[in-house]
Amino acid sequence: ELPQTCSDDLSQEEIGEPTHDFVLEAGDLLYFPRGTVHQADTPTHTPHSTHITISTYQNHSWSTLLGHLLDHTLQRATSTDPDFRRGLPLNLLNIPGGAAPREGNHPV
Repeated sequence: ELPQTCSDDLSQEEIGEPTHDFVLEAGDLLYFPRGTVHQADTPTHTPHSTHITISTYQNHSWSTLLGHLLDHTLQRATSTDPDFRRGLPLNLLNIPGGAAPREGNHPV
């Protein structure tokens, strides 16, 4: 649901049987909502065809926006504050409340 990247080419088995079949004429445009799997084919009586997929909204999400903002903010902080360039503590995973995984609901 709501993929963040384009999918690789899917095999016919992965795509399954078509649910719709459209024949477009010169100048026609067909819109598919984000994430719709589709497959283009040129009919045998047609000498040539062009199929172009344009993704215009895939990377316009809260995740993308926050990723850019956090990256920019962290780079700015790193360039101006030496504390952001210091090494992590060797015992970081053992610091209470740190990044150590907790087993069960035991207090730290």
